[in-house]
Amino acid sequence: MADPDFTFDCCGVIESWQANFDNVQPNTRTLYFQVWRPTTGSDFRLVGQNSVSVLDWSGAIVEDERTYGIRADLNPNNDPSFTNLPGSTSITNAAAASTNLVTITVTDTDSYDVDTLDVTMTTNVRYSFDTTTKILTTASSFTNVGSTQDKLVFRVVDQCDNTASATFTVTITNDPPEIQNLPAAESLSEDVTAETLIFTITATDSANDVTCSLATGVSATLPFLVKQIPSSTGM
Repeated sequence: MADPDFTFDCCGVIESWQANFDNVQPNTRTLYFQVWRPTTGSDFRLVGQNSVSVLDWSGAIVEDERTYGIRADLNPNNDPSFTNLPGSTSITNAAAASTNLVTITVTDTDSYDVDTLDVTMTTNVRYSFDTTTKILTTASSFTNVGSTQDKLVFRVVDQCDNTASATFTVTITNDPPEIQNLPAAESLSEDVTAETLIFTITATDSANDVTCSLATGVSATLPFLVKQIPSSTGM
């Protein structure tokens, strides 16, 4: 199979096969035209085959060392491409690990290449890409990640090592905390002399713990302070 007379010196797509046989009955046997690719050592992988109904040679005499001429016409192999890249998405830093972001899809004008296309992603520790399902997910929590943008580079390769690259952009937003129960009003007697709880502030953040304090500009002479209530998350 590795004899130069039976090998192709390029990688492409079989456009047509041609074989000539004399004095045989047509359309009575199936002939398989196959392309095999060497892998390791003496092992070969079947790349593809075409079958045609040709002739009946069951009555022929078996002879050794005969040669048959078979011609294969090849067309150049086209580059693969992404069908949904470049692309982008936006998530908050509250996104949990294993959150699905996108399923990468690819195509090729050479239809026989489509099932063999290999898609990979340049490593980024914040993300995980399944090369089988082609699903991109978050690899870990983004709790400690501020507002930022990650550009993930994907590469697709066909059976002839033709490649294409494209980028998927993930924008991570660090949402601001929210105070849930303000504005509000409370009354306090003028004769209070001890530290007294006036109001409990309820504040939340999508990913991080929050702390509360008096806003800049509040006079330091006012007898008010904000602090966490012992053994609680209230303020």
